[in-house]
Amino acid sequence: MLLVWALVFYAFRYVSLASIVAVLSGVFLFLHGDFTSSQKLGAIVIAFFILYKHKDNVFRLLRKEEHRFK
Repeated sequence: MLLVWALVFYAFRYVSLASIVAVLSGVFLFLHGDFTSSQKLGAIVIAFFILYKHKDNVFRLLRKEEHRFK
């Protein structure tokens, strides 16, 4: 997930976008891995809370108001 975060950040220069994509990719990999149903559900719940915490960032990204690193 750290590699995904770094690649997205390097490409787009948005910390929040990199964080969101890293969480989604982590959940995707977790869901396709060899884990129990309860572990997969736990990963989904944790990802939901992380994405919920970033909801303001998502709206700023959609409005193109999010700050970028130069």
